[in-house]
Amino acid sequence: MEHRLLNQDLKQLLDQEDRYAFFMFNYKTSWCPNKKESHDSKSCVFAHHMRDFRRPPMLFKYNAEDCEITLQQNISWDQCPRGLKCQKCHTMVERLYHPEKYKRIQCDKQRCNKLEICAFYHGIKERNLAIKLSK
Repeated sequence: MEHRLLNQDLKQLLDQEDRYAFFMFNYKTSWCPNKKESHDSKSCVFAHHMRDFRRPPMLFKYNAEDCEITLQQNISWDQCPRGLKCQKCHTMVERLYHPEKYKRIQCDKQRCNKLEICAFYHGIKERNLAIKLSK
């Protein structure tokens, strides 16, 4: 599928946009262009495999709930009969970074050292800002 939102330079966008807005609307929505060099895919803002790709919420409208078809049948999201047009989340990344979920649950990890990439809030101020940006 060709669409400019699926082929964005996410690193450039990360430098230009508000951090929370970036993670809510753009994180893992384009495939990593770095095919040759080995790097940490977990801290990379690009998607590397089907489990961490998410549909851009500005292009695809879906609820912040798990797709019951993929859960019940234990299938990959690309095997959902509704495909990209499914109204529900197909990956944990889609659900956690969805504008209705991002930074809404308090982080319970005592050793969380990825504050920027962490989808959970670490203080009320952080949660309130995410709620404001999602509207």
